[in-house]
Amino acid sequence: MYGLKLLPQGYYKEYSPTCNPSVLNEFAAAAYRIGHSLLRPHLPRMDRNYQNIDPPILLRDGFFNPDMLYQEHMIDEMIRGLVTTPMETLDQFITGEVTNHLFEQRGIPHSGVDLIALNVHRARDHGIPSYNHYRALCNLKKATTFEDLSREMAPEVIARMKRIYASVDDIDLFPGGMSERPLQGGLVGPTFACIIAIQFRQSRKCDRFWYETDDPNIRFTEHQLAEVRKTTLSKVMCENMDHQTDMQRAAFDLPSNFLNPRVPCSSMPHMDFSAWRETRHGCQIGGRNVAIGESGFPTPCTSCVCTNEGVSIFSE
Repeated sequence: MYGLKLLPQGYYKEYSPTCNPSVLNEFAAAAYRIGHSLLRPHLPRMDRNYQNIDPPILLRDGFFNPDMLYQEHMIDEMIRGLVTTPMETLDQFITGEVTNHLFEQRGIPHSGVDLIALNVHRARDHGIPSYNHYRALCNLKKATTFEDLSREMAPEVIARMKRIYASVDDIDLFPGGMSERPLQGGLVGPTFACIIAIQFRQSRKCDRFWYETDDPNIRFTEHQLAEVRKTTLSKVMCENMDHQTDMQRAAFDLPSNFLNPRVPCSSMPHMDFSAWRETRHGCQIGGRNVAIGESGFPTPCTSCVCTNEGVSIFSE
């Protein structure tokens, strides 16, 4: 529906020069702040054998405190902890580390900030309309009473909304979206799913420099694009560890001996940057240098033409 699935090969051909790739206000100031509900109160640490190391790091102790990262093995311990620990459930409940202790100054009680209050205030400052407004934009029934929210919200959530807001039209976008039941197989409810999907679609369809572009003036060669597609988050994390050991193939999923096993970092595919190697006067074809516009024959049945983009292959 939204065209979000990345291509395993070839180029993306749906670019539109008439749409806007910039970040939606609703996405930045509300919908994509869903991660605040997923935060755990501490950052776990694990050793090379993926055993817990105590103590974990409280979030409040990590704000504006990068010095801890310079401790020996700390980066590796934190990376292992992050890829092994499940996230919190996405719901209306947020850890007190960011609702009571955000940016807290050590030794000064009650100096922390409430992140969720900041989210609500920011959205109002940005002039973002109410949650009910976006229900209508996302093909849900616009609510006229609080009871009209019953398909998307639990009764106890609606009861809390009634206590806080005088009218269903007053519900702010962030708390409203966070209070919806998640879609089947998803993390978020229909309103935030709609906003996030529209943003991702626009980022791909409307950005002339999207990495899958087929624009002959700026696109990667197919060889280069194949190398880019090899990259995984797990490999990126491995490359940033001081002492690489092993990690599950899919970093966003919990490790599983069967579905997502840990493998040595060295066994993960890595990018071959020779695909970006430039020659001074054209292309390398069949072991010899060929000028731009000229042909070469690496095999008797294969003709290659050197272009500004690289080598184009034609089989006879």
